[in-house]
Amino acid sequence: YSHASWFMYKSRKLSVHWNHEYVGENYRAEMGFVPRIQNYNPETQQYVYNAYWRIEPSLEYSIYPNSSLINRHSFRVSYDEYYNNDFSTNERSINKRYVLRFVNQSDFRIDAKNQKIYLPFQTDITFSNNTPLDTGYYSFSTLSLKYATSPIKPFNGDFFTTYGQYYTGNKLTYGGNISYRLQPIANISIDFEQNFIWMPGNDQVKLTLISPRFDLTFTKKLFFTTFIQYNTQIDNININARFQYRFKPMSDFYIVYTDNYNSNIFGIKNRALVLKLIYWLNL
Repeated sequence: YSHASWFMYKSRKLSVHWNHEYVGENYRAEMGFVPRIQNYNPETQQYVYNAYWRIEPSLEYSIYPNSSLINRHSFRVSYDEYYNNDFSTNERSINKRYVLRFVNQSDFRIDAKNQKIYLPFQTDITFSNNTPLDTGYYSFSTLSLKYATSPIKPFNGDFFTTYGQYYTGNKLTYGGNISYRLQPIANISIDFEQNFIWMPGNDQVKLTLISPRFDLTFTKKLFFTTFIQYNTQIDNININARFQYRFKPMSDFYIVYTDNYNSNIFGIKNRALVLKLIYWLNL
């Protein structure tokens, strides 16, 4: 079984949030997805199921200055902790955030995060066949900066960078999103992310993720979406194309084509063509 609660109080200046969850180790959602209870043991190459508890409170306070440029200053503190079934810590995150929101809806934010994570198995946390870390607790801190342009503009984007400790090493991450909206027929965007990981006794690890996306609206009933992803972590190029025909309200017919290539030799890993029909029956 599982259970949870979620509460929020929100006013113009103050926002208070509380969440708790419990999921038992034998809870299975065969038609859905239950996070965290399924853990892969690389030594035995088997999955281990564990129950977990979670608490997630947060507090945010906003100040609205009398300014023609700045809309508000926001200060937020959030706490997120997962417990094992015996209430020992599995993962803990404490985040302090400051947001400067401008009148045109663009914003700049700073995040300072402290994390504590328990590794139940020896794990290569660089995902690059480096020496795995031993089991046990690891604590580290990071600092992030992010700027997002006004989303109401046809051409918009966001850019971020994060630097700090990463288990026993250090990590630098930067990336962002660029989007162009050609109303009413198209939305073109690209996401990109670059990670550099330095671990003691290992070479520098460089991971790259690039994801362009094209959304086209031909009519009120015909839509087409193409998503491409280049991922150096698993040496993979993925292409996903989806045609959608909405023949009546809440009823759709989809044609989805997916292709995966090895980015080193461009050899085909797998491909699939899927047809999906959704029909809304109102009795």
